[in-house]
Amino acid sequence: MKKLILIFSFVLIAVLVGIGISYAGTLTPPGSPSKTMKSLSDLYQLINTGANTPSTDFTTPATVSSTMNSLGDIYDLMTTKIAAIDETKILTGTSIFGKAGSASAGGLPKTNQTGCWDATGATITCTDGGTALGGQDGYYQKGIAPAYTDNSDGTITDNATGLMWKKCTQGLTGATCATGVVTRENWTQALADCEADTTGGYTDWRLPNIREITSIVDYDRLAPAINNLFNAQNYIYWSSTTYQDTGGQSLAWYVDFYDGDTYGRDKATNWDVRCVR
Repeated sequence: MKKLILIFSFVLIAVLVGIGISYAGTLTPPGSPSKTMKSLSDLYQLINTGANTPSTDFTTPATVSSTMNSLGDIYDLMTTKIAAIDETKILTGTSIFGKAGSASAGGLPKTNQTGCWDATGATITCTDGGTALGGQDGYYQKGIAPAYTDNSDGTITDNATGLMWKKCTQGLTGATCATGVVTRENWTQALADCEADTTGGYTDWRLPNIREITSIVDYDRLAPAINNLFNAQNYIYWSSTTYQDTGGQSLAWYVDFYDGDTYGRDKATNWDVRCVR
């Protein structure tokens, strides 16, 4: 009886081992091992030039190079490349290597108007287009919501359009634009003044076109019709866009930040200036 139990035990062990081996799979590799791999120098070139180099053969070479790129080289290169990333080219809401983007996804900004009125100016409830006086701007509120960032260097970024504006009217400086005297200029001077500006360390300032400067009008405000982050003086600001008058092109478009009005004025007139980039 003891002999039968012993024989049964050995059989059971053999069966279990066989089952284990069948589930474990083969220990033989599926094919010959790869002889190539990416090197640190390959990674360096990928970061530096974008070149996707062939894998390096790591079998014993005929000759040995005396130089190679180290992890330190790669770290230094990535530091330089990351520092050179332009946030204005990255979509708002996206970050790449810690750089938060400020580029617009496209589309027109909201007017910021939220109320509705009848033909006499009386306030009414905003309704859709299926009702009397329905379908007003204040009901749909279409467009990209305005969102401004004070960069604390004399500039303000409009996150809806991706444009960067000078915080102060030309001639004024400081956190609250309280230093200096407003520089009112004719159209030709305004163009040149913005081109020469270096606020915030930027050298690509310019006079905004009429669509750009009206994009920061807040149509739910009056006197001034612009966000409080901006400093508005005397309200009327030049654009770089010529007014196509039937009598010639001696006028240029302006915006009046008292109420958001736009029209053409003689280019020889002196008005306020706000630069953009």
